Amino acid sequence: MANPKLVEGMKFSGPRQFREFLKEWNVANGYDIKYTKNESSRITSVCKYDIKYKKNGCTWKIHASPIGRITTFQIKTIKRKHKCGMQYDNKQANSSYLGKKLVNEIKHNPTINISSLKNKIRRNIMVDASRYQVYRAKRKAREVSAGDVREQYLRIWDYAETVRKHNLGSHIIIKTDLDTPEPTLQRMYFRVSAMKDGFLAGCRLTIGLDGCHLKGIFGGQMLTGTNVDCCWEGWE
Repeated sequence: MANPKLVEGMKFSGPRQFREFLKEWNVANGYDIKYTKNESSRITSVCKYDIKYKKNGCTWKIHASPIGRITTFQIKTIKRKHKCGMQYDNKQANSSYLGKKLVNEIKHNPTINISSLKNKIRRNIMVDASRYQVYRAKRKAREVSAGDVREQYLRIWDYAETVRKHNLGSHIIIKTDLDTPEPTLQRMYFRVSAMKDGFLAGCRLTIGLDGCHLKGIFGGQMLTGTNVDCCWEGWE
């Protein structure tokens, strides 16, 4: 998918995979298409500008169908090359498509505004999307990203048990809200035994407190306790 190429004879697991690959190829190269046949037994598409401009339009065409009676799809014919220019207004790149492309961007920068995201889409994906389309794409990307984070939250109890097992004496408290449709994490206290032993053995009996707001999808706060090693030259 990073550098898609269409060649006669290419095989796909089924019509769905072929459609996804065809969309990726068209968006990557700046072409827009229209399906004239879009069935499980045959798929034929032409350049959108063949229909828009008729005789003076682009004459590119592709056809794929199953091999015999199996589900494997194969490109049977690719007629001519595109003679239209690259198009930034591409209907193939809908909000669902853009949302998948933006998952990593939203994970690393969930507060990015619509204007900045719109510029990134035009620069990196070569698509001129509307503000509403970008808004929907961002929302869908957040939903995908949130699903991944939810799975990580479900592993908190396993992680706590692993720490207790391999670092005896560690103290972990997990508090959940049971009044919600699904148990929701309220807060968590985490202290590894080795940290306690190190504090008692060689640190000043002073604890500094610090906190920060979490800027991820679910938000929240993280509070930490820190101390200073007595052997640090700054305290001699």
